[in-house]
Order: sequence, then C-alpha cells, then structure tokens
Amino acid sequence: MRTPVVGTRATERGASGAGQRARLLDAIVVVAASRGYANARMADLVDHAGVSRATFYELFRDKEHCFLAAHGALAERLLADTGKAVAQGDPQSAVDRVFAAVIEFAGRDPLAFTFLTHEAMLAGLVVMDERDRLIDGLLALVERAHEQAPTEASLPDVPVRALIGGLIRLLGIRLRRGPHNSERLRQDLIRWIDCYRVSERHSRDAGPTVSPGVLERSERSTPRVIAPQPLPKGRHRLPRTVVEGIQRQRLLHATAAAIHANGYAATTVADIVLAAGVSREAFYSHFRNRPEAFIETHRLVFEQLMALTAGAFFSCTGSWPERVWGSGRAFARFIVDAPSLAYFGFTESYAPGPELAQRTDDALLAFTVFLADGYSYRPAANELPRVISEAIAATIMDAAAFYIRRGRSDELIALLPRMSYVVLAPFMGTEAAHAFLDGKARTDAA
Repeated sequence: MRTPVVGTRATERGASGAGQRARLLDAIVVVAASRGYANARMADLVDHAGVSRATFYELFRDKEHCFLAAHGALAERLLADTGKAVAQGDPQSAVDRVFAAVIEFAGRDPLAFTFLTHEAMLAGLVVMDERDRLIDGLLALVERAHEQAPTEASLPDVPVRALIGGLIRLLGIRLRRGPHNSERLRQDLIRWIDCYRVSERHSRDAGPTVSPGVLERSERSTPRVIAPQPLPKGRHRLPRTVVEGIQRQRLLHATAAAIHANGYAATTVADIVLAAGVSREAFYSHFRNRPEAFIETHRLVFEQLMALTAGAFFSCTGSWPERVWGSGRAFARFIVDAPSLAYFGFTESYAPGPELAQRTDDALLAFTVFLADGYSYRPAANELPRVISEAIAATIMDAAAFYIRRGRSDELIALLPRMSYVVLAPFMGTEAAHAFLDGKARTDAA
C-alpha cells in the first residue's frame, strides 16, 4: 500500500478537517495520476476521499488549489528524503545520490512520482512552475554539497539542472511503459553522469562556447520550417485539392498558435478557425472534432522536426560529431522559427491525454537514432549502457521545454554548444568533445 500524501492513517480516518484534507490530498494524487488531471472529476475526488462536495469547497477553492497543495506536500517529502541521502555521502557524489533517491522514490511510489512530474505538466502553467521548483530544490541540494567539495573533486561539467530534468522525464517515460528494474537503471545512469566528470580545477564553468556571429553565419545552410501558404482571394483557378491542402496546413498551424495563446484546455474550434482565417465548415471538412485537430497538429510538429533534424544529420558528409552538430543546429532553428509549433510539441503535447502522451514519448525516443553511431566512435563508448541515448534525448527535450515555456527560445541558439556537449561527451570523452566544439568556433569563423 502506498504511503498517504500527508498525515497518518489514523488521522485520515478521522472526521476532523485535517483528516478530511489529508484524504482529499491523497485522492487527487491517485485519481489524477491514474486517470489524468483533465479527467479527474470532482465526483471522483470526493468519492475516493469519502467526503462531501461541500466539504471539498470548505477546504479548497478548486481542483487546481487541491492539486497544488498535494504537489507541495509530496515535493517536500521527496526533497527531505533526497536531502538526507545527499548528507550521508561525500560532496562529490551529490548528483549520484540525488539520482538514486529520485529513482528509489519513483519505484516505491510510482503514482506519487507521476503526479509530481508528468501530471504537473498537464495541469496548467501554475502547476508546471511547481514542477520546476521541485527540480530547483533538487539542484540546490547538489549545489550546496558541491560548495563543500575539495578543489580536486571530480564533478560533472554540464548543467546539473538539465541532468535532473532529463532524469525526471526519462523516469516518466519508463513508468508509462510499465515496471522496470530501478537498481539497474540507477547503475546505468550513474555511469552516464560519470561520463561528464572532470576535476574542478580543469573544468570550464561556462562550458564550450561558439560566438553568436558564427552561429548566424553557419545557420544559412540550415533547413527552415515550411510555413503555410496564404489562401487565394477572390476568383482563382487553383484545383480544389490544392485549396484544401492549404486550408489543412493553415488549420494545423492555427491549432498550434491558438494553443500557444490560450493553452490546451481553453482552446476552442472558434479560436482555431479565427487564427486560420477559414470557416467553421472548412474545419469540419478536415477534422471530426477538436481532439482530432490536436492529434494531427502533433503529427505535423514532430514530422517537421524530425524531417529537419534528420535531413541535416544525414546530408552531412563529415564525422559523427559534425552530423550531431548539424542536426542540433536544425533542432534549435526549428524552435526559434516556429514558436507555436515548438510550444505545442514541447509544452502542451502531453495535455490531450494518454494517446498523445505515448506519441510524444515515442517521438522523443525516435531522436536516439542520431546517437547510434556514437557507441562505435571509440572503444570505450561501446561499453556504455544503451539507456544513455534515452537519457540524453530526455535531457535535451526537457531543457528545450524549460526555455520554450518561458518565451526564451532565442537563447537555445547560444546554448547549442553546451547542449551539443551533453550529447557528445559520453561518446567522445570530455577533452575530445571540448576540443571539437572549440574547433567549430575557429573553423567556422575562418
């Protein structure tokens, strides 16, 4: 039996306000994590908690208020457990211990972990911020420990926040697949962290950099997002199939734009047709309903993103690191050039429900195809656990979502070298990865 969110079982069975509140907090964890936040009805919550609807509204303003209270209680518990684990080890093992504690928590109480992380991405921007605060809390534990580490300590020379975000997203994917071996996963991910360890006196706090001017020049050859064509005005001789194709593309882009402006839950068919500049009848000639438009928009986002990144990767005749660099540049340009598509794909794509959540997970893991050649780049790389590819993809995805949600997508261009280092270092080694990325600056600037 899983541990209640707050309070003891005796308290939960009591008739006091505190006991009723505890039961409702536990109810929203169970109902939201098992059915999805959007499908967590008030009737389900009060029935699971054994309280009346009136009692619910005496204790909470609405479902979101209840969600936030439960999220805060669970986050406090996870941070406390993780803090104890970090305190029991030496400072340079802080990241390892955070990973171990989070993996153990997810294995012990998968519903609570799903609620804290995945469902928090579906409950609106306010709750998404709480997920970010949880990650920030875990990061603070590492940073405090690293401050106590000796100068010669071997520490990861990548953004630890990105690693923690990647871990949380990867665990969510693994839990949605079904049971997994937590201890094996912990061992494999610790090996991944070890790939970034360098002596602090040799580390580069700023990470590898490439000047903005170099990026601007080099991106001229990067494929760009295909925008929808304008609809013809007045009398024209375009075939009906061409007009319908333009309408469909405009509706898909408009769906992403409306969700970017309003959020998934608040977006209506009226919002979509207004943004697309087409009639309501045109919408229903292409889609049965709003969910179908969302599904097709999701397909468009990841088809375009994969086409651009794969095109850049496979058209490059250089080494594997060169191909990774090219695909990463195309990835960043997609996000900057198509902010609404990127927002839908990276921030709102889980919200419509389990079907699109699974599609998003599958799309994310499809990008691991670009890492396959890394395992043969040098002999040591062939010994790495294959789950590292999934961990890297999850890390890049989570880092991108962090910036997209805050309207800071432009910063991803400047972060491209650092994110490329996250991808390359496990397979090339830290020194070779640094040398390659520094070389990009010298070669492209020449």
